Amino acid sequence: ARLKLKEAFGHVGLDWFNRLSPHATREETLKYYMRRVSVDVDDKTGLLTIRTQGLSPAFAQTFNRTLLSESETFLNELSHRISRNDMLFAREEIDRSYD
Repeated sequence: ARLKLKEAFGHVGLDWFNRLSPHATREETLKYYMRRVSVDVDDKTGLLTIRTQGLSPAFAQTFNRTLLSESETFLNELSHRISRNDMLFAREEIDRSYD
């Protein structure tokens, strides 16, 4: 929503083969998006490499930065959720041991 992908990928000038139809369904939009993003994992280092295709250098950079920001937010929330669950488990174990 923040990137307005349908709009960005729908206005590509004369490049009819790479544009997203303005009438694309959600499924078609997702399929198009998945063709424009790739994520590679390096098993040795644990690093992720994210590549995006934009129809202009400026949009590609914005696309990458947005994905990076959203990924960081997701991973931070996931980490916090795991920590909260671990704390809850530890508290339950302490309470159980007192009982």
